[in-house]
Amino acid sequence: TGASLGVERRTHTGGKVSFTLSYADLRSTSNTQTLSPQFSTSFALNFTHALLRDFGRSNVETRLRVAEKGAAIAESNLFSKVSQMIQRVEESYWNLTFLLKDLEGKKRSLESAREFLTQNENLLRAGRVAQIAVTQARAAVAERERDVIISQTSADQFEDRLKSLLWLDFSTTHLTPAEDAEQQPPLLDAEKSLETALQRRPEVLALQRELESREIELKFAGNQKRPRLDLNAQYGQSGLSGKPNPTCIDPTSTLCIPVGSNIPGSILAGRTGVRDSFNTLFSNNPFENWSVELKFQMPLGNDTAKAQYTEATLRRLETNANLMAMRDQVSMEIRAAVREAQAAQKRIDASHEALMYVEDQLQGMRQQLDAGLVSSYDVLKAFDEVDKARTTELQAMMDLNVAYSKVRLAEASGFFRYSIELAQAPRYTFEPATFVK
Repeated sequence: TGASLGVERRTHTGGKVSFTLSYADLRSTSNTQTLSPQFSTSFALNFTHALLRDFGRSNVETRLRVAEKGAAIAESNLFSKVSQMIQRVEESYWNLTFLLKDLEGKKRSLESAREFLTQNENLLRAGRVAQIAVTQARAAVAERERDVIISQTSADQFEDRLKSLLWLDFSTTHLTPAEDAEQQPPLLDAEKSLETALQRRPEVLALQRELESREIELKFAGNQKRPRLDLNAQYGQSGLSGKPNPTCIDPTSTLCIPVGSNIPGSILAGRTGVRDSFNTLFSNNPFENWSVELKFQMPLGNDTAKAQYTEATLRRLETNANLMAMRDQVSMEIRAAVREAQAAQKRIDASHEALMYVEDQLQGMRQQLDAGLVSSYDVLKAFDEVDKARTTELQAMMDLNVAYSKVRLAEASGFFRYSIELAQAPRYTFEPATFVK
């Protein structure tokens, strides 16, 4: 029977240190074993270290460092998903805001159409317009009532969409926009936005981490092309005790001479218990042994390591190309979003001028109708022009704010605008493992 206890620890530079303590209890009737029972103890201290291949902290911790880069890449991917969610919420918010404002405009248009119907009915009673004018006004009221119903339905649908994005219960009260659309936003600077994006965009940061990971793998693959030179050193001590074996040396002889007959005159005399073996182990004169070895291995050809190095080189080149392509894509997204915002701003200015013009024109038409200078049909056409101009201006305002949300998405600045912070993922400290046998 026996037992052993061992502790092993790896170093940061490619070495391994182990300590083993062993105990054995051997009992035998063999005529070749001097002691029975025999108690033996020993401890061994071993040290192994790579000197060429696998040498150095960077090579030993390759997998850990790659895993750390992988964790950073995962965080960047999460950041990207949340940024996209923020932009979708913003876009849905502005679309809902547009639909609600458009609904208000259509309700005002309906009230104006009803007032116009009343005006025509009064003019009909005064004999100043024909019956067709009242009929046209009633048709205009019905058309605007239909527009209100359609606009209300669209607003309800987008409200549900926004609730879904915000994980709100659909049975909650109606959402009311708390922020008005920006009509005069600050000037955009495409170059500054691009500089910000290259520092913050999670896709760029993820590819940068991946490139760093590829550099680590390439360095490790280069190390694996080296020959192997390992240093092995060992030191040990042993302790021995036991009782003389009474088994006869020659079982066939009439005179029995015990195998352990020479023990009383040896250094093992008096060492008959288990404790004696441990005392011998830790005495001033233990049984010692030590060895030092240098082991050199030179692979012939080493085609596998060379192929792995080539593969790591190609992966690094591929990641670098992807990083350059992503930077170009980010630049295109920034420029497109800035152009979209600038175009929307120009549309706001133009549509506002057009709205003011058609509103003045409608007011003049209604006055001319009282004077009998225009027909009811002409006034209704002016109503339609006002509705279209008002919707166009609202749409341009919403498009401007949606374009700004796209700029923030391209810059990855939505987190900072809304002071959003992601919970910090757990951090692990990687230390060389300790094994107990």
